[in-house]
Amino acid sequence: MVTVSWQLEVPRHRRAAVTHALAAAIGAAAPTAGSTVGYVRVEAGEEPVLFAVAPRVDLVAESALTVLARPTGHHLWVGLELGRFLGEAVDPNRPFDATEGELEGVLACGAVRCVLAVRSAPAGRRHRFLVELHGSRRAVGAVLRGSGPSRSELRALVTARRAAPATPKKSVKSRL
Repeated sequence: MVTVSWQLEVPRHRRAAVTHALAAAIGAAAPTAGSTVGYVRVEAGEEPVLFAVAPRVDLVAESALTVLARPTGHHLWVGLELGRFLGEAVDPNRPFDATEGELEGVLACGAVRCVLAVRSAPAGRRHRFLVELHGSRRAVGAVLRGSGPSRSELRALVTARRAAPATPKKSVKSRL
């Protein structure tokens, strides 16, 4: 299993823009993630909330935007193998905390190609996103290639500096 992770810390005023860019990157990766993309909302000690969507960019990006709009949370997107069901990978009747061991179990069941985990929470005057992609080397590479252009936009947004305030122009009126 290969894990690729990113940690993004952005000023709170940029949280909405980063959320939109992150949702676009998740949507762009959907067609390469699997035949069906499952979503799992993780609440510590509680049963998970599951739903599955077709691996279409618009459907996955829209669902990602909806769930990432919450100020805090732990979310998983699961790329399923052809003909497999999300309930085979994650038991909806058992508490699921998405620990490293539980994610390895999800990947080992054979129904899952890759798992994208996103945690978001306020961090003082900033907002922190922790993004982790788990899967085989081949699956992780395919997802990263599929989300390339959207990841570039996200990178540019996160690393951009605020523009310096414009200096007022002095106007001189001539009486000639």
